[in-house]
Amino acid sequence: MSVASLNETRAMTRVIETSLDKIMPGIKEQAFDFNPTMSFFCGRLATDLFGAGPMSGRGKQTITGGDSIRINLNLGKNTSTKSLNGSYDTVDTTPNDTIRHARASWKEYTSTITVPRFEVLANASPEAVASLLETEAKNAVCSLAEFVGGHIFNNAGVGTRVTSLQTLVNANNSVQGIDGGTYSRWNSRGVSTRGTAPGSISFASGSFANQGIQDMRLSWLGCEEGTRMPNVGVTTHTIFSYYEGSLQPQERFTDSRVADGGFQQLKFKAAPIFADPLCNSGELYWLNFDSIKFVVMSGGDFNRMEFVRDTESMVEVSVVYLVCQLITENRFAGVNKLTGITA
Repeated sequence: MSVASLNETRAMTRVIETSLDKIMPGIKEQAFDFNPTMSFFCGRLATDLFGAGPMSGRGKQTITGGDSIRINLNLGKNTSTKSLNGSYDTVDTTPNDTIRHARASWKEYTSTITVPRFEVLANASPEAVASLLETEAKNAVCSLAEFVGGHIFNNAGVGTRVTSLQTLVNANNSVQGIDGGTYSRWNSRGVSTRGTAPGSISFASGSFANQGIQDMRLSWLGCEEGTRMPNVGVTTHTIFSYYEGSLQPQERFTDSRVADGGFQQLKFKAAPIFADPLCNSGELYWLNFDSIKFVVMSGGDFNRMEFVRDTESMVEVSVVYLVCQLITENRFAGVNKLTGITA
């Protein structure tokens, strides 16, 4: 007497898990490269511009554990520095209290990969299952990357989202528990002269035709500190076109490494400038990735959880989990911005 075969649902789940594990790395790389800013931190531009490994850009930092992110800041000069009046002159051993400990809270994001069991059964071959999973996973990961990428520029004041560049690259405001109104070295400089009081610092520009290039120079010089200068400039497509239109053909320098990767860019001084569709209207940012970092928690770096069968429907669900924050370690060296740019 023959025995009927057992329809083991766990075997189907193993096929899903194995297939998705093979295609997830490629999906992540495509997701991070949908816009320049996410690519700076996690994707192809991290490799093309800075020689970092895939998904581990120079501006990205991974931390293991911790209820928050601690950042050690030096907000003053060492006042014990002096010249000696002969070898027997005394050395100033007065303690210097210039280090402050800033903290940034983690932010959690999720997206789900949902696969109906019927569709898995209907696409029974391994190739068909892989195609189905690729479509669902790409939608989940790309949507999550775009969602976070938008918050990097503007989090709309929502506390559960990463701190935005609007807040980090600013002056006379409190960031990571440190008040720019209290500490003069905790402010970006905008287009104001060095030494301007925090409450009087201006980032406002205006007509690009009249003052755009001049304001770009001022904002660049305002954040250039020795060898630390912007790694990239990022702005809107509209402002990018204003800048391109102001250049003579022979001045439109590009980097072939970046162009080969599919991103179009120009250069200003030493930095490539990119158009990002998520950038706020009228704004241009200078970013240095020693000063601005995208921090992720180990185990929460767009990691995918195992598929679980939903108890109330015939679907398998996997959660893509991200624990991250955008932080600054220095608000004036290599970072600055312009706002209110018009034609």
